[in-house]
Amino acid sequence: MASITYDIEIPSLIPAAKMYKAVVLDADTLIPKIMPQAIKNVKILEGDGGVGTVKLIHFGEGSQYKSVKHRVDALDTENLTHSYSIVEGDALTGGLDSITYHVKIVSTEDGGCICKNRSIYHSKDGFELSEENIKEGKEKGMAMFKAIEAYLQANPEAVKKVEILEGNGGVGTVKIIHFGEGSQYKSAKHRVDAIDTENLTHSYTIVEGDALTGVLESITYHVKIVPTEDGGCICKNRSIYHTKGDVEITEEKIKEGKEKAMQMFKAIEAYLQANPDA
Repeated sequence: MASITYDIEIPSLIPAAKMYKAVVLDADTLIPKIMPQAIKNVKILEGDGGVGTVKLIHFGEGSQYKSVKHRVDALDTENLTHSYSIVEGDALTGGLDSITYHVKIVSTEDGGCICKNRSIYHSKDGFELSEENIKEGKEKGMAMFKAIEAYLQANPEAVKKVEILEGNGGVGTVKIIHFGEGSQYKSAKHRVDAIDTENLTHSYTIVEGDALTGVLESITYHVKIVPTEDGGCICKNRSIYHTKGDVEITEEKIKEGKEKAMQMFKAIEAYLQANPDA
């Protein structure tokens, strides 16, 4: 039996312990939640989640495969390492006996981390794994990691739910946004000012709520999605803060708003990359 090994390192701004928890400890519930087109669900067939546990992973409609059996080979929560093997399933493509993965999350000086992943393909005698298959594996692993990273950056506890108070979703619709435990605010009223699906523009205003911090009358947002030549796009967003009287908004508050908007956009982008048919 021959084997092929490749290594990949992915940097992240997420703290190492938090990333390890998401990528390893919470992965069985988190990944189906944020990437349902890739993974539908994970079921434990044997064990309690520790070493020796065997899981059955059912892929979603966006995958070319149906399912695989996954065996936990090693788990070290103190040193943030994890090893597991794919031991059965159509993802082995008939020419592989198994695929083993060794994952290590390493802290960096800036408070983030690097995810180090070693993949070892154990092939059957006479079978040669193509560079295309290896590239495909790398890209899927990268997409999954980036989706989890964006999810963590966006603070999923920030928004609990959104309810429509008036309208049908079009211009004039008023919504109430209930923030979650991860937010410093409780709620905000959101009014849809304009929607142009042909020109990919949208305008809305926060008209009420503690998110206005007592010094703002409202905040208006103008969003425009512009296609680019490479098949992607640019999201252009203009934020207008309408203050009460002579109140001045600090640069810190403006920066905070920009960062939250960027995190939300990146989370949506990562979700769409992982779920192209969504």
